[in-house]
Amino acid sequence: MVIHRAKSISESSNRLRSLSKKVQQRLHRIQNPKKCRSSPKLLCDLNKSCGFACQIHHVIYCLLMAYYNNRTLILNADRWSYSSRGWTSVFQPLSDTCSSTDYDRNAALPANDLVHIPIVDALPDRPTYFPLSFPDDLAPELIYLHGLPPAWWIGQLASYIMRYQPQFEQELENRRQSIGFQNPIVGIHVRRTDKLMVEAKFHPLSQYMASVEEWYAKKILRNASGTKRRIYLATDDSSLLAEARTQYPYYEFIGDSEIAKSAAVHKRYSEESLQGIITDVHFLARCDYLVCTFSSQVGSQRTELGGGAFCFVLLEDDNSQNFDTLIFFVHVLKRWGTIIIC
Repeated sequence: MVIHRAKSISESSNRLRSLSKKVQQRLHRIQNPKKCRSSPKLLCDLNKSCGFACQIHHVIYCLLMAYYNNRTLILNADRWSYSSRGWTSVFQPLSDTCSSTDYDRNAALPANDLVHIPIVDALPDRPTYFPLSFPDDLAPELIYLHGLPPAWWIGQLASYIMRYQPQFEQELENRRQSIGFQNPIVGIHVRRTDKLMVEAKFHPLSQYMASVEEWYAKKILRNASGTKRRIYLATDDSSLLAEARTQYPYYEFIGDSEIAKSAAVHKRYSEESLQGIITDVHFLARCDYLVCTFSSQVGSQRTELGGGAFCFVLLEDDNSQNFDTLIFFVHVLKRWGTIIIC
């Protein structure tokens, strides 16, 4: 029975990887037309006034619109608020054959050849393929293989967008080795600072840890008592890592207080902060289990990038209106209290 289940899980994972490869090839084909000038394009400005994960969701939305309208997405991100060196300072360009330098905004172009897309908040009517849609031709296999197909689909778009530059990818690998990141591991994302002023209520560390301890208790029951209790702690509160290690000495907390310091409001739009938040998202996406809140879109981004089967807990915040925006990409159903998705 156990062997049969293991084989089924392995087979499903292989089929999902194959499906993912198919989607990535499709996105690459759409984004790299043979004749850029004559191909229909969608222009997306990366100028939304919000945090990193929110801006990434804006680009995902743009790519989603481009995909369903069979257009090549042109990302205008040379003056990105996070980096004076632009999008390609950390990520690969969305296209190798079509970029913002390949067109002139004032040039005479055929009607509808270049369409400028507004931010999603400004759309008078959202298209029918928002938010819980995914391509029809993928549906039969994807519904069979994955418990949350829309999240998987958005994850494919996020994965295409967030392809690291080789040098930065090597830096992440070096960091993985230096901090000793390995599975099994639980991720905790604690967003405080500016969020507590407007969008969220304060959650003590103990509230996050209650879910962590429950997960590890089940893990130990299933896999004997040799399981090491590791936690990757991502936060913008630079004092929290030391607090966690003091209060929970029987856990191994992995994190970087310097990343937390770089996330301070007055430092947030900087290259140091950019690399810090990408590092946190990168490692949260590789955790087996996540505890986070609705107030920050980093949690939703981890959900999208996680790919395979995992469980996570979302602690409720006061501002339920924020969830309406967040659900656009998280694709989960809300019930009062704590949301558990497995």
